Amino acid sequence: MIHDIYKSYELNNLGHLTTTHIKDYFSDLLDHLEIALGNDPINQREFCICKTRLQEACFFAIRAASLCPKNQKKE
Repeated sequence: MIHDIYKSYELNNLGHLTTTHIKDYFSDLLDHLEIALGNDPINQREFCICKTRLQEACFFAIRAASLCPKNQKKE
């Protein structure tokens, strides 16, 4: 049996729309940060860490949305 923390959920239309919005918001934020920080080698390491943390945050936001019953496809 698969433990609950590893389950995946099939999304309904609202769930797909919600997760698409989440991805759009994170993508917009990253675009703004890239403009603000540019390619300055002085902050390259920190910006790489920032992008990784944003990627993780996006993953968990999408996971949270998929756990919401209103976003799940009914069987």
